[in-house]
Amino acid sequence: MIGPALDHVQKIFGKGFLIAAFFPSLLFVTVVSYLWVGFGPLKKIVDEWAQKGLKESTFEFVLVLVAVYLLAYVTYGTRAAAHQILQGDWPFPFYLLLGPVMRVFVRWKVRRKRRLLVRREEELNDPAWVIESEFGEASSPLQSSPVEARRQLERVRRVHGQLLRSLKRDNWTSRHDNRYLFVIRQARLLQANRGRLPIDLQRDISSLICNINDAYLDENHPELRRSVVRLNTLAEREWAAAYSDLYDNYPDDERWLRPTMLGNVAAVLELHPLNRYGINLSALWPRLIHVLTEDARARIEDSKIYLDFTVLMSLFSLVTIGVAIASDFLGPNRDTWLKILLPALALLASIAFYNLAIHANRAYAVQIEAAVDLFRLKLLDALEISRPQNMAEEKRKWEQLRYFIVQAETPEED
Repeated sequence: MIGPALDHVQKIFGKGFLIAAFFPSLLFVTVVSYLWVGFGPLKKIVDEWAQKGLKESTFEFVLVLVAVYLLAYVTYGTRAAAHQILQGDWPFPFYLLLGPVMRVFVRWKVRRKRRLLVRREEELNDPAWVIESEFGEASSPLQSSPVEARRQLERVRRVHGQLLRSLKRDNWTSRHDNRYLFVIRQARLLQANRGRLPIDLQRDISSLICNINDAYLDENHPELRRSVVRLNTLAEREWAAAYSDLYDNYPDDERWLRPTMLGNVAAVLELHPLNRYGINLSALWPRLIHVLTEDARARIEDSKIYLDFTVLMSLFSLVTIGVAIASDFLGPNRDTWLKILLPALALLASIAFYNLAIHANRAYAVQIEAAVDLFRLKLLDALEISRPQNMAEEKRKWEQLRYFIVQAETPEED
């Protein structure tokens, strides 16, 4: 019975309005009512409605429903502004106070993630040195003095010997992988610095590399080869995670950085077609949506509804914090612990829904990017523009269209 009723309501009001605005508004009104009048008076009102019956309480019920509907209608109409607020596009006084500080913090995070990505790229060289060149000539920007190189040589020789002895009596574990990675990494650095070291130290390094190579190729030591494969897989996985963490969440150009995480994820979506095809999403999407299939449009709509829901719930929770604090002074008497707990719960809800909005924006971006990749040529057909022969020609076409849409510059070709 509830399912058909909800389907009927969705047809009347629309699925997006019902899920993203009406239900959050209803929950917000309920929570605010509790904060201002308390649980007892609120329960008394509901009991009175139940005692009067449906006919007698219809007017009051409809009045409350209309108020919630109007709040939801206004909220749904201003959801674009809600997105902008959480993305860091704040009014002037707030941006003047928080914007520069947040931007400095975001730049610091991005630069730290870039340093991590560089470190992960360097870590790819260690197993690749073994797999691709089998301990061939290596290069590294790091330099070692003769004293440091001698110390590292002795330590690598000792650890490598311990590993070979442990192969005869112990099962190979992740601890052995870590120690073998140390051997490979330090041996590669020693070899990269060999040309600038004394002759006797060069001979010792060459001897060490030969011993490590012989042990690696020895048929009696298959664990070493399996260990290198595992180390290479792990290094590739960690590099991919660091790359995704940086470029899926932040624009590659710091000029486009925004003060909030949600704003930066949205900026990545906006710049994706610009970087790939030469046209920004805001110019492309209002036209592309008309050539999408029903299935593609439905998937995008579902992801957009969830994104709107999480954004509005985060903002409602943020407003609830102020209402809860005000009710501590102007509302009904409550225990001290409850006066602290209610704003804290609203704050936690706001943070939780904000993080859900970030994940929802990523899911929405995946659908939008797929739609751009799959249907962009159909848009050219709809615009009666000849399809390009290659990617370079296509990017020139989209760039000319962008100039035509944004700046009204006539394209070079018809």
